[in-house]
Amino acid sequence: MTEPYLLGIDIGTSAVKSVLIDIKGQEIAASRRIPNIIRPQPGWPEVSMEALWQDVVASIREVVHRNDVKEGSILAIGLSGMACGAWLIDSTGRPVRNAIIWNDEALGIRTEFPEDQAPQVREPIVESSKDMARLGIPNLASSGRMPIFCEAVQTIREKTRGEVFIKSTTASPFILAGHLLGIENLMMFTITQRDFLNAVLEFCSKVVLKEPHAAKGGGGVWTLLSASF
Repeated sequence: MTEPYLLGIDIGTSAVKSVLIDIKGQEIAASRRIPNIIRPQPGWPEVSMEALWQDVVASIREVVHRNDVKEGSILAIGLSGMACGAWLIDSTGRPVRNAIIWNDEALGIRTEFPEDQAPQVREPIVESSKDMARLGIPNLASSGRMPIFCEAVQTIREKTRGEVFIKSTTASPFILAGHLLGIENLMMFTITQRDFLNAVLEFCSKVVLKEPHAAKGGGGVWTLLSASF
């Protein structure tokens, strides 16, 4: 009898990973590929969807061939992937352009883009209530890469004559707060400075809620990711 397996696939910014697991939950094999982050200019990270798919295929083939997995023996597949960004495809499912990722520079967050690692927030820009007082709600219609998002969505609407459902996503207040505070501070503040953290989350909620309004000119439907705290 063919041994059954589970296959997990994670398509992340830092790596594309596949893992083969038996039905007892034991890892059998794992593989990873490092995506090529394209930078047309500083602060504008993109990724080729075609190249990313090839990374996925290669990582799956490695764990499957390494263990001589027979056809039909994979019972289920779990999948996770990059969410925030613009992943534009045509009516046949082919990529229109490179995917645009990491679009949170509108608040002034400084991001590094190492050659062999995922994009990283260089340093927190909020450490106290004084820092919060200096932050203002950005004009998302003209800040960061939102104008490019709107232009891309509008172009799709025009070419498809409004007959295609367009959907994008935006990060939750909790995720945005992690960029502003740094993940370690964010988790610590859930215990030591809850009032301050709630003020940061309230600010981030206002920013996040403005994003669909800023994108309204382009059209499309926007959904919120992981909004709970």
